[in-house]
Amino acid sequence: MDSVSIELWLDKRQLAALEQALAEDGTTVERAMQDRLNELYDQRVPLEQREKIRQALDAEQLESQRSAEANTRYAGFHITENGREHYLATKSGQEFLDMAILMRRYVRGTFGNKEKGFAQCIYGAEEISPQQFEQLAAWRLENLGKVTGLVEINFDKSLFSALNIMDGWQCFRLKDVSSAAYFADKSGHVNKDVRWNIFLSRLDGKQLTSHTQAPVELHGSRRLHPEEIVFSDEISEIDGRLNFYLDCSFNPDEVFGTHVDTTDNGNWLNIYAEYDLETGQVCDTLSVILCREDGSDHEMVYQLDAGEKGAVLEKMEQYCRAKHGQALEEFAAEIEADITAMETPQM
Repeated sequence: MDSVSIELWLDKRQLAALEQALAEDGTTVERAMQDRLNELYDQRVPLEQREKIRQALDAEQLESQRSAEANTRYAGFHITENGREHYLATKSGQEFLDMAILMRRYVRGTFGNKEKGFAQCIYGAEEISPQQFEQLAAWRLENLGKVTGLVEINFDKSLFSALNIMDGWQCFRLKDVSSAAYFADKSGHVNKDVRWNIFLSRLDGKQLTSHTQAPVELHGSRRLHPEEIVFSDEISEIDGRLNFYLDCSFNPDEVFGTHVDTTDNGNWLNIYAEYDLETGQVCDTLSVILCREDGSDHEMVYQLDAGEKGAVLEKMEQYCRAKHGQALEEFAAEIEADITAMETPQM
């Protein structure tokens, strides 16, 4: 509406008295004057002219609403957490990277309140139906520009899926998306394209397929003893984690429940303990690779308990100092700086 204001004058003592009197009636000077102005308009402007103006105003308002709707950009979330599902839409123009950074901060405890759940922490989010979420997906695939990002985050299964315009739904492990978001966000680069390139390059090859299976979790007849944690070889960085090669100087079948300490086959294990650069903590599992004599291999994991994680961290610290003359935290920071320098183009 092309509205104008009308300025009126009254002595401040008169105005104060009028405001007091109107307040007793539950109204204000502004509302009372607006009512009087509307009455004057109805009394002096012919009905036919008022109707033409009303129709013009209605048409302008409808066009304004249509224009606003056409220019609205939606983002959609399907969140599964603690067995509960939420379908949400926002008008914030969030994209895959924005959503991943938001998720990472939530998981790390620097965004929102985990007691409320992720769905309750997203600013401006409105609950929608599954059918409305599917409509957002259709718009996304039609590349109409109305949907900037659409994701499914399953905290219960540690999975993060994003709808790509060209390739459809792509599913990743939550930790891989979190790590990629960490390096993109950490770059500090103001150029959005650079941050996107870092993010996508970190996710390249990490897509899960229908044939992808979660690694088998190993269980043996006993736990890993602290004195059996002996590292060797170089410390490498893979996917945002420092990999420490663990010598198999103990009976692996007792700890992992495997069948390699035998003459029945020529299989062996490669074992890695990992340190997460993002969280600054030892990862919850050992990566155990079963290498078969036929040349094939199979990835498995061994869940560390709190005592084992503490022992692994202590041995990592000792190995870092012996190998590189640095504390683990210092070495990790140096690796992170190298990664950022390599992934951020020089201007």
